[in-house]
Amino acid sequence: MTLVKEFFTNRVFTPGSVPFTVNVELNLPPGTGTGGTAVVQVTGTDANGGMVDVSSDTLVVADSNTRKPRSSCVPDAFTLCVLQDDRFRVKVDWTDFDGNTGPGMVTDGQRFSDGGWFSFVGSSAPLNPNGFDAYVQLFDECANNGHFWIFLNGATAAGTTDIEVTLTVTDTETNQTRDYGNPLGTPFEAITDTSAFATCP
Repeated sequence: MTLVKEFFTNRVFTPGSVPFTVNVELNLPPGTGTGGTAVVQVTGTDANGGMVDVSSDTLVVADSNTRKPRSSCVPDAFTLCVLQDDRFRVKVDWTDFDGNTGPGMVTDGQRFSDGGWFSFVGSSAPLNPNGFDAYVQLFDECANNGHFWIFLNGATAAGTTDIEVTLTVTDTETNQTRDYGNPLGTPFEAITDTSAFATCP
């Protein structure tokens, strides 16, 4: 386990009744723990230039393996980026009865802040003429049950699609992924995962 350096710039400590300001860099060794605390001794300089020993102060430990810097989701013809400043990357892949495969294409004009429509361009299966072959929507329900939710529906012009569909959603802040699928030849049943990502906020 590798832990992040925590920087405390101009942190104010008050030994007795004399406040002073110090700059503290805490470099925690591996194995300290996840999301815990560490106790450090701080030596600083008071307003008169004298050295002051400070009683121990408890600082929060951040684990770099628990929360990684957010990577950027770049929207393109086959990628949706949704929720919290495009935190989640959404992709769909399909396989039809003739063995054709391809990525789902985001339907023109159907990108939203929380989801969107995909079309299966190139498939020999009956398609929705408006490009509404699969709809994906994510919900920020952190205040409700502490999770992000994922809903997926598949449809064609004739009804529910029965080609193979794979949905991959990535939380780019933690690099966790969730995969959902519909087997070839099986009428698509709506997916409603109300505990998809426990990565709030």
